[in-house]
Amino acid sequence: MRQGLYRLSDYPAGEHDEIRAAWLTVGMERAVVSHESALVLHGLSDVLPNTVHLLVSREHRGVRAPSGVTLHTATAPIPDGDITTRHGIRVTIPARTIIDAARSGTAPEQIQMAVRQALREGRTTPDQLAEHAKRNGGHVAALVKQTTKEATAA
Repeated sequence: MRQGLYRLSDYPAGEHDEIRAAWLTVGMERAVVSHESALVLHGLSDVLPNTVHLLVSREHRGVRAPSGVTLHTATAPIPDGDITTRHGIRVTIPARTIIDAARSGTAPEQIQMAVRQALREGRTTPDQLAEHAKRNGGHVAALVKQTTKEATAA
């Protein structure tokens, strides 16, 4: 699949093999799938990332990104409460995923769709979104706050 990463020939290909391969290559204990790639794993929005997004803690900022991977470095240790598992892959929770994606420039309509879906499916709460959004302020917080308000009023 990648240099040093193999799949048995009889093992069926999975839906998220590209994401899984990137995550395993960087290191399953070092990296967490994040941003737009995490939106894909959570099934939120219909974003089509052109790279696999992985988040590493500051202590791993020297890790070299393999081809096709964008590494994001957390400024503070990633809290255990911000990480969950989807499809056997460590990934940021929906609230953090949405905020990280919004902060990195994902189209506002994709963020709005993700917020609405996550709230409708019970994958996050308005309070969780607000907590993560307030850490970023500015247009990210305003977009999430407005979309949450509209989604919960409906």
